[in-house]
Amino acid sequence: MRSNSAIKTENYIEIPGIQMLELLGRGKQGYVYKAQKDQQIVAIKLSKMASTDSQDQGVLFRREAAFLASFEDQCLPQIFSVGEHDGHSYFIQEYIVGENLSDRILKQKLNTQELIAVAIHISRVLGKIHQFGLVHRDINPKNILLNHSGQPYLIDFGLATRATTEKISEEMAGTYMYSSPEQTGMIARPVDQRSDLYSLGIVLFECATGRPPFESNDVQQLVKMHAFQKPKSLNELVPDISPALNEMVQKLLAKDPDDRYQDAASLLHDLEQHDA
Repeated sequence: MRSNSAIKTENYIEIPGIQMLELLGRGKQGYVYKAQKDQQIVAIKLSKMASTDSQDQGVLFRREAAFLASFEDQCLPQIFSVGEHDGHSYFIQEYIVGENLSDRILKQKLNTQELIAVAIHISRVLGKIHQFGLVHRDINPKNILLNHSGQPYLIDFGLATRATTEKISEEMAGTYMYSSPEQTGMIARPVDQRSDLYSLGIVLFECATGRPPFESNDVQQLVKMHAFQKPKSLNELVPDISPALNEMVQKLLAKDPDDRYQDAASLLHDLEQHDA
C-alpha cells in the first residue's frame, strides 16, 4: 500500500498492511494517525522513538494499550491490536468520527445540558479507572473526543499510572493548564483520583466560559495560580449557570484535595441529581 507523503513525519514508518491516511495529532511520545486496515478505518498511535533508542517509550506504549484493553466502557475507544515495526511500538484502536472538546469549545461554549452530559460520562469512566487505583493525569479538552452525536470519549492514557505520593517530574506532569497543585508538586499531597477530578473541574469551567480559570505563558506563574489563586465563580461569568452546578465546579477546583469530591462516584451522584 502506498502512504500519503503529505502526512509523513520525521520518524514516519510504513507498517505492512496498513495505509496511513491522515496525521491526527502529535505529542511528546508519538503520533496518532487515521489509517485503513482490512477495509476498516482505524486510529494508530505510533511511538516517536524506536525501542532501541528509548526502551521506556516502548514500555509506556504497551502500558497505555494494556490500560485501555483492561476496561470496557462506551467512553473509551476499543483497542484492536498492539504491535512493533522497525523497532517502533504502535497500537491500533477504534477511530472516533468527530472532534476534540478543545475544538468544540473554540467554536462555541457548551450549554448547561451539554456540559452536564460531558461531566456525567467522563466522571463515570473515571470512576471505573480509579477503582483500579489508576490516575489518568492528563485530563484536558484535547483528550476528550466528541462523536457526531456528542458522545464523549476519554483518550491518551500515556501518563496514566498508579496513585503515588512522589512528586511528578516536569516531563511527566501532564498539561499544566489543567494540572492540580499536587500534580505539579506545589503542595505535598498524593497524586490520586482527586487530582483527575481537579483537572475535570478545569475542563468543565472552560466548557462553560470558553476559557480555563487560570492562564499564563509562564509555567511557574501558572502552577502558582493553581495552588494559590481562587477561581472566579461561574455565576459571575455565566449568569444562567445554576447555583448547584457552580458549586460542583468550585468544589472540584478546591486547592486542598480533602476539600474536593473524594471520588468520581460522589460527583456523578450530584450531577445525576441535578439532571433529574
